[in-house]
Amino acid sequence: MRIKSEPTFLAAGAFIGLTVGVAAVQQQALVMLALAAATIALLGSRPILVVAAVLLFEENFPGSPYFEQSPSVLTAGWNLYDRRTAGFSPAFALLVVAGAGLLVRLAISRRRGRPTRQRQLDGAIVVLIGLTALSAAVSLLQESSAISPRTAPHLLINAILAGLPWLSVLLSYFIGTNELRAAAASRRLTRLTAGTLIGKGVIGLVVLVLFGGATVDAQQHVIFYDAALPAVAAACLLGYLLAPSSSRARLWCIAMSASVVVLSFRRAVWLGLVAGFLLLPLARKRSYVVARAIGVVAAGMIIVALLPAGVRSTTFGRVVSAISVAETGRGESSAKAHESDVEAGLQAAKEHPLAGIGVRAGQLKTLIHQAAPSLYVHNDFLQTWLRYGLAGLLGLLLLLGVAAQRAWRALSSADSLSVPTAAAAAFCLTIAIPLMTAPFLTTTRRWPIFFGLALAVLRVALERPAPAADVSVGQEREPVLLAQAVLL
Repeated sequence: MRIKSEPTFLAAGAFIGLTVGVAAVQQQALVMLALAAATIALLGSRPILVVAAVLLFEENFPGSPYFEQSPSVLTAGWNLYDRRTAGFSPAFALLVVAGAGLLVRLAISRRRGRPTRQRQLDGAIVVLIGLTALSAAVSLLQESSAISPRTAPHLLINAILAGLPWLSVLLSYFIGTNELRAAAASRRLTRLTAGTLIGKGVIGLVVLVLFGGATVDAQQHVIFYDAALPAVAAACLLGYLLAPSSSRARLWCIAMSASVVVLSFRRAVWLGLVAGFLLLPLARKRSYVVARAIGVVAAGMIIVALLPAGVRSTTFGRVVSAISVAETGRGESSAKAHESDVEAGLQAAKEHPLAGIGVRAGQLKTLIHQAAPSLYVHNDFLQTWLRYGLAGLLGLLLLLGVAAQRAWRALSSADSLSVPTAAAAAFCLTIAIPLMTAPFLTTTRRWPIFFGLALAVLRVALERPAPAADVSVGQEREPVLLAQAVLL
């Protein structure tokens, strides 16, 4: 196989080149120029692909001295989160542009009398609209005493920002559902994601070999601190495990996705991956799934064994410490701080069970992250409960329930399964575990859009049957030897 014949490798090469270029120049002007080019590209391509490209390149690092010594090639993409933009992700701005363009196209098509798809009531959209409206209402009610003609625009902006997480999910879901119905767009999104993961994995391994890792918490290791990309890598790893794919880039994607997950140093992602290994084969009862699970676990053990001793001991130390805290209440400071945060957040929720404390509330004194400008609990369910009240928590649980139901249907009902559908199902079924450790969905900009895209992939997959070629692949390989199923 010639590498140039595989588009996924071309995407990986482009990602590595862009990352190295941005790291070498370290100028936000270059990133903004690329963003402007992406905006222009929206006019002539599938908008969701442009949004995904920017989303995958972004890196969200906290303003922490821990990362001052990190090789710039690891933090490239942080430029998109410059403090002058208040951490505002440009991917959301592209979503708004793409959404507006899509609405215009749909309106023109309807006006010209072109046939439009008959749509049933979508439970996910109903829940997301409800959560967005609830967030805006809570914000306006909290600031009702200050409403006046002069302050109305400012209060309206605050209301929109309060519902921004749910609006991000809604926009990415709406755009993704409409765009990914085209088979070509779905294939390109798959190659883009796989290429990015290969590129990121290669960069991480090169930095590990050349620099010994990044300095964080006085430990030497490579770290992808922003958990969004490692979570996507874990979902893709599970997707390749579940889908009867024979892509030539498959083994590369599995290896590099595993590298990103292992080097991410995020316990929430690791726990989600373990839960996926245990849960998803129950939905996808195929012999090749079991065989591949064994193969991936064996490969993971080899990767861990090849890591430097310091990285390996620190990694296992974090896992063991988290288990120790859960069982005895004693352990490493980070895990203990998370447990303390959950206890304090739960106590605050019990004191304000119905209305919470509001979206404009500052950080509680009993919580760990005292430098946070607003409420921050290391648990997205408590964060939602305290910010939006009990109705917000119920809405979040309902949304996750809808996502899990669709994911389970996609995995269990189809005779064949594509890698994007399997990865989206894995993401939706395991997302609750990371949300128990940090408010990823309600305080970050990448997680909501990734979640919306995963919902869109599932919606499109459930609307139409998979191609016949995929069915034959899945059915013919059932009887083959387990070792062959692992390697194909």
